[in-house]
Amino acid sequence: PLLGISRSRPMMAIPSDVPTFPDLKCALDCSPSALWSLKQWGERADKLGRMISSLKGSFTNYHATGKAHSEVSIALGQTLSQAASLFGDSHRGASELLTKAADCFNRIECYRDMMLLNQTTTMTAQSLEEIARDFAQTTALGKLLQDSQLTLHANWNKFAACRHVSHLQDPSQLHRLARDTFDSKYRYELMLAKYTATLKRTLTEKKLVVLQKVLDHMLAQYSFFNFGYQVLHDMEPLINDLFRDFRSQMAELGDELKSDQAEQLQVNHEIKQAYDVDLLAYPLHLKSHIITVCLCFW
Repeated sequence: PLLGISRSRPMMAIPSDVPTFPDLKCALDCSPSALWSLKQWGERADKLGRMISSLKGSFTNYHATGKAHSEVSIALGQTLSQAASLFGDSHRGASELLTKAADCFNRIECYRDMMLLNQTTTMTAQSLEEIARDFAQTTALGKLLQDSQLTLHANWNKFAACRHVSHLQDPSQLHRLARDTFDSKYRYELMLAKYTATLKRTLTEKKLVVLQKVLDHMLAQYSFFNFGYQVLHDMEPLINDLFRDFRSQMAELGDELKSDQAEQLQVNHEIKQAYDVDLLAYPLHLKSHIITVCLCFW
């Protein structure tokens, strides 16, 4: 307590490499231990502020890439709708599958755009930008505190270097130096108390808000992917039925293609026979030329 540091209970969670955060009473005695502790916490707040600013940038990039992905997915859904109309009933279930797939894409991306991306911008990125600004203001206040401390030291040195009043031509000079010292000490202590309170609020309340925003985003992610799962889960019976149907159709198509291949060989053979008959109607000296032309065409 004599140094202005409360040892009874910590004011916040303290990492092992950071000293105990001083209380507001450090502004009354300005103990070196409390000031050193305050300096360490100030440097930590500056690093946290830069990290939060980077985190805000990452969420902004996430929104931009998610927006682009959403637009591409919506275009894919529109293309699937067009494909459904073109496929028609050429394959059993094809039109229904493509139509429902397009609907799934549109519903999922609509949810992404309205919930996940808007939440990322309004509730996360913008809030983190404000918090990063608060950290930057706290760092700026710390620099003003350093300037105020330098002013106090300068005035104190002038006051301490002043000769005895009996040796001064103007005795009021001592009073002016003393007044300057007391005024600068008063302003420094007020700023020290303000900085200590602001730094504590920034490192406690603002850190919790950051964690809350990250948690909100994770919940939004959970809601989005859970919604996507539910949408696709509703299609599971249709997908399973169509898989079985498509396997059956592929087997039937395989048999049909084998039959077509055999039929094509037979047709080719008949074409060759007709060609051989046609050659008999031409003189022998033209045969080689005609065969060459036909083979080139073939």
